[in-house]
Amino acid sequence: MIAPSAKDLLAIGLYTPSEAAFYARVHPAAMARWIHGDRRGEPALRAQLEGDPERKVTFLDFVQALAIREIRRDHKVSLQKIRDAVQVAQRDYGVDYPFAMRHTTFLFGQEILIQIQGRDGPGLVQVSGTQKHQRMIRKVAELFMEELTFGEAGLATRYRIFRHLDQTVAMDPRQRTGQPLIESCGYTAIALHEAYRTEGSVEAAATAYGVDPSAIELAIRFYDHLKGPVAA
Repeated sequence: MIAPSAKDLLAIGLYTPSEAAFYARVHPAAMARWIHGDRRGEPALRAQLEGDPERKVTFLDFVQALAIREIRRDHKVSLQKIRDAVQVAQRDYGVDYPFAMRHTTFLFGQEILIQIQGRDGPGLVQVSGTQKHQRMIRKVAELFMEELTFGEAGLATRYRIFRHLDQTVAMDPRQRTGQPLIESCGYTAIALHEAYRTEGSVEAAATAYGVDPSAIELAIRFYDHLKGPVAA
């Protein structure tokens, strides 16, 4: 594996497992296990920075973790089945990040099938398990997909993580290493949230940063949202 340059690293989004878990609303141990593995087993995915001693999570890793979160939470599919699906997609179809591309996931019982929109149209890239023709096919509703923007290569390039009224918080790996941004002003959500905590009021924080008070209020709502119950 060729080590990425510092410039490349700035464009892929970088998070600690704890940060990624916080934004995905899952337990940090689950995020670390899905991306990097632990003493209980191998990772469910192949990390974009495979072998990284700091065990960073990239934006594409994060997006794939969102898929794992929903598949496991809503359909109780095992990590082994998810791991098998990803490995076959990578090995047999050359799809390195199957859950970070525009895709549709189906289940045959508890077996996984992933449909990816490729150059030649949609293709079914993975079916795990046996006796699949005896099972009812079910489409998996991965709601996070509605908030993703995809580039020309088909990979996710932007994730709208939170919205309230007409304002949004988005994660783009090409901006601020992928940290959630208040799109109306370009500041990170954490910066405006910390300003609110430091200044003591929405109005004072807005004055300090020269932004509309609604941007501060959005940052507060966003962090209140993140503090809700985790999914796994």
